[in-house]
Amino acid sequence: MEMPLQLPCPVCVDDGRFTQSFNWKHSPTSCNGGGGGLMLDDDATIRCTASNCQTTWNLIDSLWGCPHHSNPDSSSAHSYEYRKASYVATVEALRFACSKYKNTPGQAWFDRLMRNLDN
Repeated sequence: MEMPLQLPCPVCVDDGRFTQSFNWKHSPTSCNGGGGGLMLDDDATIRCTASNCQTTWNLIDSLWGCPHHSNPDSSSAHSYEYRKASYVATVEALRFACSKYKNTPGQAWFDRLMRNLDN
């Protein structure tokens, strides 16, 4: 089961800051479809929703760029610093994002995701 990828930036969490949750989009420089929305499956796979892209990768292997830790180059709005977050920070960002699912069917989805992160 897929859900929109919406969580605080794991790199910022790594740096000790919880930012707002974002609806994450695929980097326009990496996306064949032009910055498509991202979905997260309970098998820890991220999928780009752009019709011309549909790229998939593992959540833990993600590089993250956000307005809080990235430094956009003045010549391009898309020149972000993309960084990898630690496993712990990624899990903490997910836990924070999914805390609203306690004692609901969403909790079972989150539990499956946590079991699948290392696969």
